[in-house]
Amino acid sequence: MFNRIKEFFRKKSEEKKLQEQRADELTEFFNSHRAQIKRLDEVRKKIQKDYPFSCGL
Repeated sequence: MFNRIKEFFRKKSEEKKLQEQRADELTEFFNSHRAQIKRLDEVRKKIQKDYPFSCGL
């Protein structure tokens, strides 16, 4: 019984570590691409302004 409880908390701990690792990876990815995302957003806004009747933007 004690081993089951211990195993349960070990698995929960591993899951939490994996979630934190994934969150860190996503944060790192976003931060590394932030400038590119910002530039693309500026281009999108300019296109919308220059061509207000374009479809799909």
